Amino acid sequence: MGRAGERVGPWTVEWGDAAPRALLRGVLDALAEGATPAGAETVKRSASRSVLRLPGASGPGVFVKCYPQRRRLRAPARREFANLGRLARLEIRAVEPLAVARLPGHFELLATRELAAAEPVGQRLAAARPPERDALLDALALLARRLHEAGLWHRDLHTGNVLVADAPASGPALVLVDVQRLRALPLPLPAPLRVRDLALLYHDLGLRVGAARERLLERYRGPAAPPEFVAAVERAAERHGRRRLRSRGRRCVRNSTGFRIERRGALRFYRRADAPVEAILSALERHRAQDPAPCAGHGSRTTRVEGIRAGPPPGPPASLFDRGQGAAEAGAPAVGPVAVTEFRERGLAGWLGGLLGRHRGMRAWREAHARLLRGHSVPAPIALVEERRAGRLRASWFLARHEGDPATSANGDVLRLLHFLK
Repeated sequence: MGRAGERVGPWTVEWGDAAPRALLRGVLDALAEGATPAGAETVKRSASRSVLRLPGASGPGVFVKCYPQRRRLRAPARREFANLGRLARLEIRAVEPLAVARLPGHFELLATRELAAAEPVGQRLAAARPPERDALLDALALLARRLHEAGLWHRDLHTGNVLVADAPASGPALVLVDVQRLRALPLPLPAPLRVRDLALLYHDLGLRVGAARERLLERYRGPAAPPEFVAAVERAAERHGRRRLRSRGRRCVRNSTGFRIERRGALRFYRRADAPVEAILSALERHRAQDPAPCAGHGSRTTRVEGIRAGPPPGPPASLFDRGQGAAEAGAPAVGPVAVTEFRERGLAGWLGGLLGRHRGMRAWREAHARLLRGHSVPAPIALVEERRAGRLRASWFLARHEGDPATSANGDVLRLLHFLK
């Protein structure tokens, strides 16, 4: 590692070996001024961090993780920088750290080198044939065993945090990313901590390869693995799955990688990242044009709107769970029919529902995502629009991909989806 504590403008920077300093100094200058670095692409955004990708001048690009500084947030960028160095010394493959920097009172960041021609092991497993799948599962088991025997508790070991890099000479190799939560113990990991690590991986593999995930535990502990250990991993995986569903279900009402929340005048939009506001407004205008009379009382109505460029492609997705995450899919935003359901709120029930965020439109939005995450075949939710006047909810519109026969009633699919509102 390079010299620690070097000053670059208002930043305190520690450089890694072979860091592209000119490129990163430009990034630091832009961020210090509150601007987005030139050529940067946002690949992830959440309340805890954002991730930018910058193309390299003549080679691999650079990923920059930006963490806002909070009182309870204890230097995750510096911790990951140290963990990457620790893995390198143990000859466990991980992404190359380039720099860690801190801007006092604002945020800190970590820069790592992009790994060319690499993909998450979960994606590779989902498309792999049995021989390649078994080889990758064996490699995952070996990687987990090496970490645990070295006293390293990953704490976030899932198939998205392990990349597959194809080396011309040696073939596929596994590379760790996102190790900011990793902890080092002076002794090999005790069984309860091994179970917690493996449970995350075991649950994630269940979504990708189904029953084939059992090979992971066989290779980790051998064919004669104690039944108690296997049962403990399975129980922990079930608990993790329930927690993950609750966490992922809340993402549709937060600014994150897959979802956006914004306001325009009296309208508030909760939308997928691949559903532009202009497309949503166009759908609302055409909905009103088809049925200009407002709903009577505390009613609702649904219309089918054709040719809206927003959301995922029509038809069954490869993975219902992935569609529920809200991230853009292949070919998105796509052109397809959209069902617009309008809810008019009246009386005390409507006022309380709007105040507490439990009105019918919000319930539809959250329930649709919850069902997708649980693998149910429901129309993909695209957006929720609220209209508020003087702080009071007047109406809401729920937009979902309409998957039914165009010759049938426009509200068929959506009413089946929203039967719980009755």
